Amino acid sequence: HWEQRIYGKKNPMKRRVQHYGFRFNYETNTTDLEPYKGGVIPEIFQPMINRMLELGIISKQPDQLTINEYMPGQGILSHVDTHSAFEDEIVSVSLGSDCGMEFCLFSEQKKKIGVYLPRCSALVLTGESRYAWKHGITKKNFDHVICKPQDTTKEAGIEHKLFPETILCKRERRISLTFRRVRKQKECNCAWPGPCDVQVQPKHKKAGAAKQITENLVNILNENSERSEELGRKLEREHVVEFYETAAAHFSRTRHSPWPNISRFLTVRKPGDNENNEFHDYDGIDEDMLIGDIGCGNGKYLRCIPSSVTAIGTDISNNLLVQSRELGTHNHD
Repeated sequence: HWEQRIYGKKNPMKRRVQHYGFRFNYETNTTDLEPYKGGVIPEIFQPMINRMLELGIISKQPDQLTINEYMPGQGILSHVDTHSAFEDEIVSVSLGSDCGMEFCLFSEQKKKIGVYLPRCSALVLTGESRYAWKHGITKKNFDHVICKPQDTTKEAGIEHKLFPETILCKRERRISLTFRRVRKQKECNCAWPGPCDVQVQPKHKKAGAAKQITENLVNILNENSERSEELGRKLEREHVVEFYETAAAHFSRTRHSPWPNISRFLTVRKPGDNENNEFHDYDGIDEDMLIGDIGCGNGKYLRCIPSSVTAIGTDISNNLLVQSRELGTHNHD
């Protein structure tokens, strides 16, 4: 019989499933070790299993079967079958419709590889593909399939290159038969600990390891602080100071208009004038203030300050200060 599991309002599993042998628990991503009420794998599938055993596709008799029904537009989230739940060999047989499936390494999930599953085909996951690669089906009604014909063809004695052709394939109702063997001891010693739910470190161990790494980095930085400061000054001289010294005139020509908000901020205001302006707790510049512009460049903001206010500008680039004096700064230093 079909059952339809619902994860929750935000993540409903709309497809229908059947379980035989053991039931897979979608809430915990593990198998219930008690024999499922649906019974063992039906005898009708035994000839298919025997054929897979004969061909060497699998080496052991499966004891768990999950049947999924995929209607057009339905899919399944990308995942790795739980390591502690199933043994190495997993076979999924596609019936009824072709379908595109996406694979990606657990460690490189942005790089996806599309695999086209024709109907009446078997997808076999063993070793790395079973333990380290995620697989999933995107929810859509059509699949774009690239068909690669022969590399070249000849017409009238002239050789022509043939380019891959993209075909749009409509999805129909698809049934997948997934044969697996349940782990009874819930142990896994695979070579891929990243996606392994058995070998993954507990949170407190992860936190301890992260703390140790942080302490090591701090020690390294402290030991090399003088060297780091010297290197920083060297990089600043070579890539900052020298640039501005060389390009001061050109840079100044591209920095001629002050930002409006800063111009308004530097305007002399009377107490109480701030009621209708955006600087709510600011009454403007007083004429008895001393204003410092650190990194003044060509002095474009010094020129916004009234000459009645004392202002001093400094910059690491002497040539930019020359530009500032040439452009004039209302007698500011």
